[in-house]
Amino acid sequence: MDGLSLIKLLADENRFRIVEILSEGEMNVTDIFSRLGKEQSLISHHLANMREQGILIARHSGKKVFYSLSVPSLVSFLNEANRLASIISKGPNEEISVFPESKKEKDKEEDFETKIERGED
Repeated sequence: MDGLSLIKLLADENRFRIVEILSEGEMNVTDIFSRLGKEQSLISHHLANMREQGILIARHSGKKVFYSLSVPSLVSFLNEANRLASIISKGPNEEISVFPESKKEKDKEEDFETKIERGED
């Protein structure tokens, strides 16, 4: 799976919410669909698709199936998507640094250049 395929897979609101819910830890289908307020058949369909794509892991315990994220860092990806959406929603008039590390590096370079100009090392 490439990045575009992952984004397409998570572009569905139900699948996005499933990942958010599973970020709290392993859950069974009943808990997931009750949290989403959707039909169990719909959620089961999404869970199966996400499992086939490798995003989820299924664990059977008796008659219940428990799901968890196959890659816990997927939560960081969603958090970053939410953060970027918030930044973008502020509009183009806001001066925003999406890459704060880059700004810090630029500031360090400017400080270094200033020291050189002053004859400091």
